[in-house]
Amino acid sequence: MSMDLELKGKTAFVSGSTAGIGLAIASRLAREGAEVYLNGRASKRVEEAIARVKKEASDLKLHGIAADLGTAAGCAEVVRQVPQVDILVNNVGIFEPLYRTGHDCFRLMPGINVLVPFYESEEPDAYQLNLFACKPQRAEMLSRMGCLMTTPAKVKPFFAREPDTDALFRQPYAAAHASKWRAQIARSPRDGPIAAHTAALRWYVAAKDAANSAQARHWALGRAYSQLTDLLAADFNAPRACSFIRIAAACGRRSEAVAVSRRLAQELSVEEARGVDPFTEPFVPPWPYYETLKADAGPAVWMQAAALESFEHLFQFSSCDKKALAHELLGIEIDRGTLSAHYARRERLFNRRNGKHTTAAMR
Repeated sequence: MSMDLELKGKTAFVSGSTAGIGLAIASRLAREGAEVYLNGRASKRVEEAIARVKKEASDLKLHGIAADLGTAAGCAEVVRQVPQVDILVNNVGIFEPLYRTGHDCFRLMPGINVLVPFYESEEPDAYQLNLFACKPQRAEMLSRMGCLMTTPAKVKPFFAREPDTDALFRQPYAAAHASKWRAQIARSPRDGPIAAHTAALRWYVAAKDAANSAQARHWALGRAYSQLTDLLAADFNAPRACSFIRIAAACGRRSEAVAVSRRLAQELSVEEARGVDPFTEPFVPPWPYYETLKADAGPAVWMQAAALESFEHLFQFSSCDKKALAHELLGIEIDRGTLSAHYARRERLFNRRNGKHTTAAMR
């Protein structure tokens, strides 16, 4: 049962709300019925934040105020536009007290389960909800345990094992295509996109290898993300999109992974209708479950289900906030046999909570 916070008719102002914790708070207040004013220093960032929230629910009452609250003029502009509020959330200036008391800030890089430095100048991911702060002595202890990295490597660090793609090619999803992919890699130019994609996959494998240091794994994952970002910007295709989703999510770039998951799932509906085989080059599935699943239902069906499942698990902070499951939200019919047991369980729980029967969109 959802809780009514009785915020209808209330006015809220959330400072520093174009991303991360601030945006999450503003979004939730708006969903509870409040009229919410978002704030950031740049007009473009404020407009993008409003558009991001309204993409999921266009009827929300959202406004933007571009103003720097570190200045008197910025504060005056906010007061001018919103002279009275019922709810005030101050989300700026949260780092200064930590730095003043000798703490450093870190964020979790989920793909390697290591805390990495986070600086106030960084733009947090829209899904970034938590930071970790500690003093240098504590950071050094966690670094020795392999849980935290204090200093990112500027050049390629030492790797205990050089990465390769053999482990990926032996996975059930790839086994039937491995020989084709190896031949493709062998004849591709060293400076071409296939070689760059394969290199990104190797660095991803290195990042997952616990034999390598936290610093090496962080460097490898960052390298893989950078290469896939460039490849996708130059030519958006299904295999590269799959790899990007997995690697972006591993880097903590969850909002980017969500956007590409949505696009890929929708575009693969067209490719499936055309009978296109999207297994055109090596890739890593966007969601881990699909490493263990052969594409017996057809490559396009398999890949669309993988993209849909990654979107389902990533696009909301919590299943309690969902208005629809991924396939319903995107209007996609999907073969139930290609979805994981986790997705089916989420559907049952969602439908039970909302008094619905299993949707006919999943045949």
